[in-house]
Amino acid sequence: MAYFWFITLNKYYNMKAIAILISAFLFSTTLSAQSQPVKWNVAVSPVTDGYRTLTATATIDEGWHLYSQHTDPEGPVPTSFSYEGITPEGPTVELSKADKGYSELFDLEVIQFEGKAKFEQKFRSKKGAKMMTATINFMCCDGDKCLPPSDVEFTLQL
Repeated sequence: MAYFWFITLNKYYNMKAIAILISAFLFSTTLSAQSQPVKWNVAVSPVTDGYRTLTATATIDEGWHLYSQHTDPEGPVPTSFSYEGITPEGPTVELSKADKGYSELFDLEVIQFEGKAKFEQKFRSKKGAKMMTATINFMCCDGDKCLPPSDVEFTLQL
């Protein structure tokens, strides 16, 4: 009889633990989806002189900062871009004006964007490629905290 109660209680506690873990996962997933202060939009322009242009625009929530590709890597993670299915022509260019200033969070000078940040990459499609993938790695902070670096991937038709 005691064995029966042990199994019943054990099943109950296992189910309860599983329910708590699932609830915690769903809560954290919902929380992280709602709290992303940087939203990205990516577009590819038509062919001009054999080249195309990828434009990536970040819309940054008020009070948050996105970091330049050229900020000191000893501080926040600089924004970076990687591509598949294309041959980039030169580096990704920052079209928006970045602010340069001292950050108390990192105790050094950083280069950052507020509000919007626009980036552009000139490229040629690789022979036979019908799709391209752009991956943006970035980090954002407000005056008190930083979110862990994130990757956002876009697959675009060429």
